[in-house]
Amino acid sequence: MESKKAEQFFHCKPDNWNCCQAVMKAYQDKTNLTDQEIEKMYRPCGGGRAEGGLCGALYAAEELMKAHNMPSVIDEFEKEAGGTTCKVLKGEEKFPCLECVRLAEKLVAQRFENK
Repeated sequence: MESKKAEQFFHCKPDNWNCCQAVMKAYQDKTNLTDQEIEKMYRPCGGGRAEGGLCGALYAAEELMKAHNMPSVIDEFEKEAGGTTCKVLKGEEKFPCLECVRLAEKLVAQRFENK
């Protein structure tokens, strides 16, 4: 069975997951978090509200990397997206949230494939 992609969870009913939650939901099999835990822990991290204004999708990717003792994806994300914070990505770079979700998921998938 093919797993669902993060973009399939991003702002979709019934849960309306934010960028951070969508990435965490896509890797729920790696975190063993329930939907309720994703809601409670990661709802506050979307829309530029993650620590330091970090993109929520990138924040989720970093959380996954830390949980699995894997290297950070920040440099690759910044190189491709042009920034790491919502303010820069949405403003100066005009890099849409959905693209951030896709990029974060791609980088996480690459790390897990190479593990």
